[in-house]
Amino acid sequence: MPQALPTSRGQSPGVKKLLLLLFATGWAANHFAALIPVLHESGRYPSGSLEAAFGLYALGLLPSLLTGGALADRFHPRPLIVVGALAAAVGNLFILLSSGPLGTSLARFLVGLGVGISISAGNAWMARIRPNGGPTLAGTIITTGFAVGPLLGGLISELLPDSMNLAAPILTTVALSSITAMLVASIQVADSAGAELHGIDGSAAHPPARPLESLRPVLWRAIPMALWVFSCVTVPVVVLVTRMTDEFSGPVPAGLLSFTALGSGAITQIIARRRRWGFGSGPVGLVVAAAGFTVAAFFSDTATPALALGCAVLLGIAYGLNLRNGLMDIEALAPKSRRGLVGGIFYVATYTGFAVPYLLTTLEPVAGGTLPLLTLGALSLATAALRITQLRKASIPGRAPHNREIRAS
Repeated sequence: MPQALPTSRGQSPGVKKLLLLLFATGWAANHFAALIPVLHESGRYPSGSLEAAFGLYALGLLPSLLTGGALADRFHPRPLIVVGALAAAVGNLFILLSSGPLGTSLARFLVGLGVGISISAGNAWMARIRPNGGPTLAGTIITTGFAVGPLLGGLISELLPDSMNLAAPILTTVALSSITAMLVASIQVADSAGAELHGIDGSAAHPPARPLESLRPVLWRAIPMALWVFSCVTVPVVVLVTRMTDEFSGPVPAGLLSFTALGSGAITQIIARRRRWGFGSGPVGLVVAAAGFTVAAFFSDTATPALALGCAVLLGIAYGLNLRNGLMDIEALAPKSRRGLVGGIFYVATYTGFAVPYLLTTLEPVAGGTLPLLTLGALSLATAALRITQLRKASIPGRAPHNREIRAS
């Protein structure tokens, strides 16, 4: 018997299935970070091509995040989430079948399309289940998938023979995406929980149209935070990995750095939810980002792994705080009938950070490895000043309200 999703704060089996799919989506999106060293060693990828493929994934996200969020506002999110998860599985399978940069880049683009649909529609569904705290909980679960995927993928790749060190981690994420898609497909949506936005039978009850001007306040607050989400975490996950010595290269160090950065972000979000950290933690996240960029700027080939891990922790904490604050802006300011669209726009802005590794690689022959990262640090401090100004004008309390978001944790 299919299980229904409630609007109460309890976690039904249906809610758990949805959260499991979001975890699998994060895994599917980011496990590629641990495979970059393996693909480099194959000799089939010129310098910078894998970094470009890593970033092209974000290009696939742009249309799917926007369309997925908008369609989730108008129709039920379940079929969108399932289609997105299956598309990500197919894209990852194509990476295994690819023989060079072009095929891998197109496969990553397809992964981006699928992940974008699942994330935007999944966040929209969680916002309906829990208007207070649903999107931030979803963000924490996705972050956990981002962290665990590269670590376990790297371990699987390292422990198996060379003949399986690429196929095994890819087939693992393909299986996980496919299984969780089937689980979500079994969730019953024709229940009273969908009456307000979808009708008793799960069909769309079209929300009233709102002018785009009504979105300006939330976008003005959330987008500056979004720009510093993946801009932070891609530096340790992609950039620092390429600057490690040969002694510390390979899929396990890459997966460990990714797990450390994203795991720090997930833990930060969990602590922030439990301790009800409010909007005042946003400027803190941006200052921590500046510190992390500064450490990364002076990272050289002879630096110790401990320094790389320390940098990953700093930028992971910044990632978690920046993501949470942007999602809190959406919860507080976005019209309920447009939260899917606003969430899609927000995540589009976050994924512009996936261009950072390619940008740094391109600038390195001209500007070196230090100046561009120091510039990122200065820009994040400027954004912190903007955030402080916004909060003072809005008279926002420093702590999050004691609502279902806290109790659900």
